[in-house]
Amino acid sequence: DIVVLAVKPQDLRMAMAGIKGKLTSVQAVLSIVAGARINTITSGINHQAVIRVMPNTPAQIGLAASVWTATQAVVPERLEDAKNLIEAIGEEIYVTDEKYVDMATGLSGSGPAYVFMFIESLTDAGVHVGLTRDMAAKLAVQTVFGSAQLVRQSGLHPAELRNMVTSPGGTTAEGTLVLEGAGFRTSVIEAVTAAYEKTLLLGEEE
Repeated sequence: DIVVLAVKPQDLRMAMAGIKGKLTSVQAVLSIVAGARINTITSGINHQAVIRVMPNTPAQIGLAASVWTATQAVVPERLEDAKNLIEAIGEEIYVTDEKYVDMATGLSGSGPAYVFMFIESLTDAGVHVGLTRDMAAKLAVQTVFGSAQLVRQSGLHPAELRNMVTSPGGTTAEGTLVLEGAGFRTSVIEAVTAAYEKTLLLGEEE
């Protein structure tokens, strides 16, 4: 009922050629190909029922953050199937405008890499100040995991939670001053923006 396109962007044309003209009206094609626009897929397979999803790597453990959309040609049964499929790998957000899928690619699609890099940096910093690597890695992972859970469960704004940790003239204030001075916040924003722009570029190339 649902044909999944899960190939590298450079292999998309070959994959589409393999299913073109072989789909029925009740079937839908679900694409997780980064940057591949819906109109590229509908024209490439000569089929209008297309679903586009941007999941991320935590899907491997059922904790994905996925943004998805679908054409009007997708029948309700396939929409429900797609929603169940996406929910099975984590949380999902349905959008009616495809542009939000491109935006999510830069944030949640590429975001795990930024988080992994942060965990790696925290670990290296722990080793630098004298912790064993095993201790530093365990502390870094649990710190990121626990902090994310606190944001989710408390419902408080991250800035409010950050202020709760930051005592006047304390160690956290000293550390955050260094991060701000190094352009930490700006770098994250620029990274997400760059990934988003690359997504648009991939779409244009298609």
